[in-house]
Amino acid sequence: MSRFLLRFTSMMLVLLIVLPGGKAEVVRAESDSQTHMEWSREYGSWSAGEGVLPTSDGGYLALGSYTEVVPAGEWDDYEQQAYIMKLSPEGEVKWEQRLTYGGSSTNEALSAIETRDGGYLVYGTSTNQAGEPYSQMYLAKLDADGGLKWDRT
Repeated sequence: MSRFLLRFTSMMLVLLIVLPGGKAEVVRAESDSQTHMEWSREYGSWSAGEGVLPTSDGGYLALGSYTEVVPAGEWDDYEQQAYIMKLSPEGEVKWEQRLTYGGSSTNEALSAIETRDGGYLVYGTSTNQAGEPYSQMYLAKLDADGGLKWDRT
């Protein structure tokens, strides 16, 4: 038997086993094994997420970036800010903070830790399109209410 005919016959046999009666069947999971979604939210049309971490109060700290349109004459410019949101256990925004370091046009929050004083130490990157060094590690210390205590590259 030719190689083509052997493969064709094997494929037809598989299709007959997988698709009984020549029709596709939908298999549904039992209700007790389905995943349950507690909540789902959208947080801004120009935002991008990088990570989420649980906080000691049962909520979450969401990290990423937020892009803002900056009118600049004939063409608009875009500024990407580090974006940090404190969320309740139900996903409601308790506070948000957008950070830009030293005139950099691209900033993003990548990770964070909760500090002993209830605040947050946020790690990210800051990129300056016009200067040196081009891209740097960025640290920002926020208090428990999202206020900026200090930031450094």
